[in-house]
Amino acid sequence: MFHRLFFVFSWLVLFALAFSAAEPEAVKRDLPRLKPTEPAATLATFTVKPGFRIELTAAEPFVTDPVAMAFDENSRLFVVEMIGYSEHRDDRLGQVRLLEDENGDGRYDRSTIYAGDLAWPTAIVCYDGGVFIGATPDILFLKDTDGDQKADERRVIFTGIGDGVNRLNMQSLMNSFRWGHDNRIHGTASGTPGKVRVVGKPERGTVSFRRGDFSFDPRVLDFRLESGGAQHGMDFDAAGRKFVCSNSHHIQQVMYERRYARVNPNFSPPSPLVDIPVDGASATVFRLSPDEAWRVIRTRWRVAKQVSGPVEGGGRPSGYFTAATGVTIYDGHAWPSAFNGDAFIADAGSNLVHRKKLLRPRIQFIAERPDDERDREFLASTDNWFRPVQMEVGPDGALYIADMYREVIEHPWSLPHGIKQHIDLDSGNDRGRIYRVVPENFVQPQLPRLAQATLDELVAMLDHPNGWHRNTATRLLYERQNQAAVEPLRRLAKSGKTAPGRMVANYSLAALGALKSNDLVLALSDESPIVRAHAIRLAEDFLPKLQSGVAGQSTVFDSPLAAGLRRLANDPDALVRYQLGWSLGGLSIPGKSVALSKLLRHSGGDRWQQVAALNAATASHAEIIRSLNADEAFARSKIGSQIVMQLETMAAGRLAKVSAGPAGEYHAQVFKPKTKTNPDRAKAIDQFRPALDRRGSATAGKATFEQRCAACHQLGGVGRAIGPDLKSTRANGAEKLLVSLIDPNREVAPQYLLFTMHLAKGDETLVGMIANENASVVELIQPDGSAKSVRRAEVRSIQSTDQSLMPAGLEAGLSHGQMADLLAWVLEAQ
Repeated sequence: MFHRLFFVFSWLVLFALAFSAAEPEAVKRDLPRLKPTEPAATLATFTVKPGFRIELTAAEPFVTDPVAMAFDENSRLFVVEMIGYSEHRDDRLGQVRLLEDENGDGRYDRSTIYAGDLAWPTAIVCYDGGVFIGATPDILFLKDTDGDQKADERRVIFTGIGDGVNRLNMQSLMNSFRWGHDNRIHGTASGTPGKVRVVGKPERGTVSFRRGDFSFDPRVLDFRLESGGAQHGMDFDAAGRKFVCSNSHHIQQVMYERRYARVNPNFSPPSPLVDIPVDGASATVFRLSPDEAWRVIRTRWRVAKQVSGPVEGGGRPSGYFTAATGVTIYDGHAWPSAFNGDAFIADAGSNLVHRKKLLRPRIQFIAERPDDERDREFLASTDNWFRPVQMEVGPDGALYIADMYREVIEHPWSLPHGIKQHIDLDSGNDRGRIYRVVPENFVQPQLPRLAQATLDELVAMLDHPNGWHRNTATRLLYERQNQAAVEPLRRLAKSGKTAPGRMVANYSLAALGALKSNDLVLALSDESPIVRAHAIRLAEDFLPKLQSGVAGQSTVFDSPLAAGLRRLANDPDALVRYQLGWSLGGLSIPGKSVALSKLLRHSGGDRWQQVAALNAATASHAEIIRSLNADEAFARSKIGSQIVMQLETMAAGRLAKVSAGPAGEYHAQVFKPKTKTNPDRAKAIDQFRPALDRRGSATAGKATFEQRCAACHQLGGVGRAIGPDLKSTRANGAEKLLVSLIDPNREVAPQYLLFTMHLAKGDETLVGMIANENASVVELIQPDGSAKSVRRAEVRSIQSTDQSLMPAGLEAGLSHGQMADLLAWVLEAQ
């Protein structure tokens, strides 16, 4: 979760005995301990972007092993401490710490253990004077009711995250609790499956999932699944758009809400999770800290084949994102406005914080390095102990960084015994730091105390330029449920100074049960596309719903609100039209078909606009087609003919889908070995090790890649992006690539596992990787690279094979020289 991505967990166990007898022993003097930098000297280890400074706000013994933070309404900081990392979950050493700045100087001078006896706690959010805590398998609520700053109320609210998992992976635990604009608490379960239920309420049933994000209403305890799939890190921007990260996918955008994907039984939307960085999922990073001695020795042993495991980076154990964590969108008020909306991602293994500009040429963002950070990071340390894992924007507008501050961040299974015996994996479990980054000219403000704020003051706070003020005021209004806030909220929704303020005012009205149709009619005409888009979303609860199982629209009545939605089909902003497409899917209003035809004509080359509108085309396909064909220029265009074909497919009762883009149109032959392959994959790997000593030709390797790999991998403009991003694997070196190519089942990331799907009718089964699943459809990528979408109603069961989608035997018929050429192409192609 908080450290480098290590690629060999499962097969290390299987092959450890084979290597144990011959494993070398490191000499202790060759593994010098890395000394920590004491708090008084730590700031000198940092390089930060000019114009900013980094400040130490708390250090040991006030805080240890911080992994998550949350500011309450009085600007106090609650910190989750994962002291049991990485081998002591059963010892229940985890704590929640309460930090207070009593003299207002920006440094915490009071520290209290709020709660203890927690097994690997990893998430926190404030609510109702207490905190929700994520500590797999439970979500607990803790509260101090007697004023001693220690939680005396402790209740398990939800349980079941990780049910059925024999051994929890510390890298894949729930995290990133966030208060959403919809007044729900959002989080991610990471890679941990779940069977979640409300404790003490069996009538609520069980919510089961393999991998995903979730949200829950803290008042009524409604738990539901959400689109996502982050490993560690999730945040919303000021417009409510969601971004996540995983250790080798440093920033991804979540394109739509999970609930929308169930409305059309004849359409299969693509996965909502997309990589958006222009420099690749596992982009280059510029660390300042030296590579650790143990890592250098381990790499040398692996190269010499004295121990199992991949050769990291071909001798370069760093230089790429391999431990991305804690993606945070800056929405504060203390920094220059040019930084608003920028994304910050930590890399705990490389001791740095990376920055991305988020640009929106279309619905899907792109993320790119700022021009003045092309060869450096926003913040980096020379101290190997600096382990940034999570960030928060505080009440003062500063960016706060939680630093576990440990000597080693490493999965214990990946360390050979000859090294591990000299390394203290607990070193640093009594240390921790919290920093804040502020502009050079920053002046410490008086910190807000909102617990005693009046309703009028809270409503006014929704217009504040700092996201923390808006979110906290929204939460407090939700908690109080005071109807006296209705009219002030209605006034702000109509004439507030900021678009985010007007947007959340409407959500607050809805949370109080006071939002009216007339409020939304006005909001649909707001000058801000953000307000208009969210007004469309809120309008879903005021308009007739599409009746499940009804082929056509029943008799519906018009209304000013429905007319307002139809008008927005011609809105000049793509974000508004995009939300309209998703919302129309579940609604039954007059003129829906005409509105959808307009949305489809406006979609242009933006596939996400097409996806939203086609998903909404649940009926009246012929009417939509006639409307589209009335525009002759559109009907003759390539896009127009494709859209009509998809509508015709749905009208015939078959599943339609939108291409994933240019890569999805690539046609590659699936390689099938003509000779018998060696079932002993270890011997097959040894057979091709001489290829590692040859200098291959990338040009020649391209042809082999097209023949054997392009059906599922994309590189250098060739192939389809189904399997892992090969650019991101380059940090693993040629030997690791060779092992992965010849024996793909040695290590399989969860998202690339092969599943067997048993259909409800007959004995038919399908085998493939689950590319996307929702309430309506499961999409499989089959071993030949083709996609197969199946209605969930037609599925009896789905079982994992624990095998990779990538078949074994791709080396068959290759010479050592051809293998060297293929490796050269994978390592060098742009």
